Amino acid sequence: MTLLLLLGCATGDADTAAPIDPVTLATSPGPFGVGHRAATLELTDLAGEARSVATFAWYPTDDTSGTPATYFRGLLTSEVAWEDAAPRAGAHPVVVYSHGHQGYGEAASFLAEHLASHGFVVVAPDHTGNTTFDGDARDTLIYLQRTADLAATLDALEGGALADLDGSGPIVAMGHSFGGYTVYGVAGAAYDVAAIAASCADGTGGDVCTDWDDAWAARFAAHEGDPRVVAAIAMAPGDFRLFGAAGAAAVDVPTLQMTGELDGERDADGAEYRAALVGHPWLDLTGGGHNAFVDLAGSLGDGQTLDPEIGHRVVRAYSLAFAAHHTGDARMDDLLDGSVLVDEAGVLR
Repeated sequence: MTLLLLLGCATGDADTAAPIDPVTLATSPGPFGVGHRAATLELTDLAGEARSVATFAWYPTDDTSGTPATYFRGLLTSEVAWEDAAPRAGAHPVVVYSHGHQGYGEAASFLAEHLASHGFVVVAPDHTGNTTFDGDARDTLIYLQRTADLAATLDALEGGALADLDGSGPIVAMGHSFGGYTVYGVAGAAYDVAAIAASCADGTGGDVCTDWDDAWAARFAAHEGDPRVVAAIAMAPGDFRLFGAAGAAAVDVPTLQMTGELDGERDADGAEYRAALVGHPWLDLTGGGHNAFVDLAGSLGDGQTLDPEIGHRVVRAYSLAFAAHHTGDARMDDLLDGSVLVDEAGVLR
């Protein structure tokens, strides 16, 4: 089954088929129902300790009813996803998602559901020790462990707890805030170990210096991107200083950066990433805050003035178009070259 058929292209004579409006395609729910499930991965962390990681998945299903999925430990109920629905047969492209600092794996369910309805398997781990329920402390381990969590989640699709979802298609990485930084790590960014060590020595390095020593320096220096990832979307990414310009420029897959106009990181870390990643597209949300890219946009005190529904519509559209393009579906490419505008609130630069 080809990818285009998998994503729901119309059958019949291509010469007589009605033209597809890319905005309608990108902003409307896809042709499939959405299933949701949770799994727990039992791992060993980079320090050799036992690590339990809750991982969540959204996927296409032919089911049309069932028990509504719930998120955020049951506090939020989905209007479109069914819990433990039967997975739709066939190989699917994959999105692996990394939440922000003190976030949770299901934090962008508005986006995960949309992608799943268009044929993607979306998987998102809780980064244990760095979730909403863990407090705000960070240590050296979590800066590197996050990429290992994403790798373990992808492994679970290949032969573990999530293997029945058949996510054997191309893989796109997405993440928000600290997850945006994580996404650049799996996309091939290299750590500036000398700069990190110097900042730890002079007291300016922050949380990454909590347990910094020569052994951790060697681990950061040996870090490599995940070769399974073919493209990446970084939303409001931070922690540029850990990579530096040369390290960020080592990213070796196509990336799309998204920022909110009213987010201070847009003109700090975001601008530095953009300067290092010349030629990669950038989506700017007019009136968007730092949290414009999660379910609770507009309610987290970040100064956002953009209607969250409009912001979510824009984020869904460009995320889908970019992910689809890099997994073999060109039907929404007009959005990516700027020839078609989804909404004036989203400016592609």
